[in-house]
Amino acid sequence: MTAQYEPMLEEYHSMQGHVYSSTNMSISAAIEFPNPSQHPLFYLGIYASIGLGSALFSVLSVIAQYTGALRASRILFKFVTFSLVEHLPYGLHVMR
Repeated sequence: MTAQYEPMLEEYHSMQGHVYSSTNMSISAAIEFPNPSQHPLFYLGIYASIGLGSALFSVLSVIAQYTGALRASRILFKFVTFSLVEHLPYGLHVMR
């Protein structure tokens, strides 16, 4: 049964090779990366830059969350405090 499909498979594989060779090249074929055993610092640098970028993004995210929470809590505190002062009998006397 496989002998029946061998000519079609060969044609398919030859067409695939033709399509890939005549169209866009893959990234690994366009850029030659150094051998990891000969240049380990290249890959270590990439790994370190990904780690530092992740750490920087994490720190910036925490800073944004902290400042946003602090601002929201101050706004809510002022709103609640002044609304209580305006509606309590003692607050009405203080506001006059």
